[in-house]
Amino acid sequence: MKRARITPEDGLLVWSVLDAVRTRVELATLQPAQTRACLTLAFDLGLSVYDAAYLWLAMSLKLPLLTHDERLAAAAARQSVRVLTVEDF
Repeated sequence: MKRARITPEDGLLVWSVLDAVRTRVELATLQPAQTRACLTLAFDLGLSVYDAAYLWLAMSLKLPLLTHDERLAAAAARQSVRVLTVEDF
């Protein structure tokens, strides 16, 4: 929303989806090998470590990635990760 990539309505929709999911997601601290994998992914794909961590998680869990970030979506597609947008909901 900060960069006007999505409307406030879409932002609220995304938030409601995330809110519904977060009660079912267990947060964990990455192990050193997992951190290295994220850093390697970031370097190899030219992503920020933050974006690479989301991509790595989607790859690890074999789940689609929800993003409006074109660069992250393109990197995910190169890794054969299915990309979803708000419009898919």
